[in-house]
Amino acid sequence: MDKDLQNFILEHSDEDPARLILSAGKYPGIDVRCAADCIRGRNAIRKKLPSWYANPAILYPKSISLEQCSSELTASYKRRFCPEGERVADITGGFGIDSFYLSKTASELIYIERNSELYEVAKENFATLDAVNIKTFCEEVSPDNIRKIFDGRFGLVYADPARRDKAGDKIISVNKSEPDITLLKDILFEYTDRILVKLSPMVDIRATLSLISEISEVHILSVKNECKEMLVLITRGFDGEPSITVSLSDGVETPHPVIKFSLSSEKNARIALASPDDLKITSGRELYLYEPDAALLKAGCFKLICERFNIKKIAPETHIYLSETLVRDFPGRIERIIEIVPFSKKNVISVAATVPGCSVIARNFPIKSEELRKMLSTAENESYRLIATRNCLGEKIIILTCLIPESSGDKPE
Repeated sequence: MDKDLQNFILEHSDEDPARLILSAGKYPGIDVRCAADCIRGRNAIRKKLPSWYANPAILYPKSISLEQCSSELTASYKRRFCPEGERVADITGGFGIDSFYLSKTASELIYIERNSELYEVAKENFATLDAVNIKTFCEEVSPDNIRKIFDGRFGLVYADPARRDKAGDKIISVNKSEPDITLLKDILFEYTDRILVKLSPMVDIRATLSLISEISEVHILSVKNECKEMLVLITRGFDGEPSITVSLSDGVETPHPVIKFSLSSEKNARIALASPDDLKITSGRELYLYEPDAALLKAGCFKLICERFNIKKIAPETHIYLSETLVRDFPGRIERIIEIVPFSKKNVISVAATVPGCSVIARNFPIKSEELRKMLSTAENESYRLIATRNCLGEKIIILTCLIPESSGDKPE
């Protein structure tokens, strides 16, 4: 991309791309349609890929959604699966984010993409980024032709199957995505011992494990309390129970593992329930409330965290926990409990009146959050929360809390 076009993109980055195209005649010598595509693409990846956004020479596809592409944070995380100095193949190359970051560890990366537009964009971007160890191929990966594309051994094969069908509807199951890894797996094992697959965070973990027996690791990535990706590592010859790793990011640093466990250890863990006496506020006694990060909830880690962090679950089916001591390294939202009272409309109003404003939520409660909000005239305030829930005896209670500033209770972007 020439400098004049780059400067034009930067100068018009805040303008409507469609309007720019309509006024293309005002800018002779500028490929305004290309500039509009780049402005649209840069706006789409501004938060996900800040270093790419900062580079005006990066090209973007005209009509293809960038929704599925990884962020810099989650792409960087995948490098831990790439053996240092070995060859890697990305069989669903797409926009090239994962390929680019994996190439920083690999000796050579094979990028394969079936869509010709995406292929051309990625190929030029790799040249712009000086990723000289990436070889690109515009091919459809299928059980019929994979042996024609691959040559030699790979330390890792990576796939991010399409999660929308031709009608644009979302696909959840791994064996419904394109390409179907369950059909490719055995052929890929002729060239590698390790296959890393990125799945939708909505995928059911147990159902996926039942479809692919060689899954050795499951990784769930969360950024600012939003579950972004699920990764499964399929290892040739593996015949055991997979480990599940939950990794979190504050939105700045690459996600880091906070809990590693197995489904059997969660099943066998003893749940610690808070008694009604544990929920009493008395003079000189502090109580703290904990809500797990979205990735922990997705992983199904409900009982083990009682043991790992020495906290108690408020009720068997309610994923809220408490303790008398502050556990600052808890992976989720941490709040100090101000008051706990039995539920009634009068108590809801009187408790809420003691703070300048609060958010209202219901957890395992017969009344929805919206209905509770209608009882109040208080302003919304994320620092305070009024939580309607039940205790271990099923009794309805109201908990008023204030956020501990250092906790990771950020709302999703």
